[in-house]
Amino acid sequence: MYKIFCRTNLDLISEKWPNELPAIPRVGERITSTTQHIMDNGISFHLTLEVVSVTWNRSYLEKDYIPIIELHDSLKRSITEFYEWYAPFVRKSVSSFI
Repeated sequence: MYKIFCRTNLDLISEKWPNELPAIPRVGERITSTTQHIMDNGISFHLTLEVVSVTWNRSYLEKDYIPIIELHDSLKRSITEFYEWYAPFVRKSVSSFI
């Protein structure tokens, strides 16, 4: 397993991303949040975002390099469009993100 750190410019504080993966992801691959959302109809939902960059940064805790995985919406929506889609899944208003 490889230690990684996932981040995104989207305000997704309720989402939990893996901190280890069996391989370093490549740009274009997708990572699914471990957070499970239950929609009103009872169906569960996990957010999946696309890897848009991998940056190797030095980890002060590990004294080694760790890949920083940048994630974003695979459908290339604007941030507002993304929140208009995402907010109902997490039972929030779009304005709570912006």
